[in-house]
Amino acid sequence: MSTQSIRWLHVSDFHMGKDELGQERLTKYVLEFLKQKIEKGESPDFVFITGDLANKGKLAEYNLFFNQFLFPLDECLGGLGNVFVVPGNHDVDQSQGSQPDWYTILTREPHLLDDDEKGLDKRKENLLKRFETFAINDITFLQKPHWLLSTKGYFAVRVPKGGFTVGILGINTAWLSQGDKEKN
Repeated sequence: MSTQSIRWLHVSDFHMGKDELGQERLTKYVLEFLKQKIEKGESPDFVFITGDLANKGKLAEYNLFFNQFLFPLDECLGGLGNVFVVPGNHDVDQSQGSQPDWYTILTREPHLLDDDEKGLDKRKENLLKRFETFAINDITFLQKPHWLLSTKGYFAVRVPKGGFTVGILGINTAWLSQGDKEKN
């Protein structure tokens, strides 16, 4: 039996731009906690940021997120190589494009979520404009095009770590988001 372990930090729902003082306190608290763990030799092997980095999907909100959290996180970890980010419903810029009718869109556009050129074309017609600010500003994903804007529309990686191979699948659960008030 192996005694090796894999550590990860999972954070979400920053909602940058909603309450400046609240978000500043939140990011400061998380970063201080992380620094304490690193000092104890308990640095995370992976960081998962699962949505709602921004509050309305606007560039200024992502800039706040970078300056208050992501750049200091980069400094703490010595790089963002094992930081994985997916969007949430607040990362959707609702002012771009129209809201999909999620009751009927997959009937009208059955190839919308296919991981091929046809699926990408359908997403461009119906969804991608609302995710451009997120995708263009996701500095954790260095491959171009960004996975959201690629034919796949998801990412899947295998990362060797501590004698293990960890499979990571990043999916966008906000493709059909209709707004900030969703109760999923």
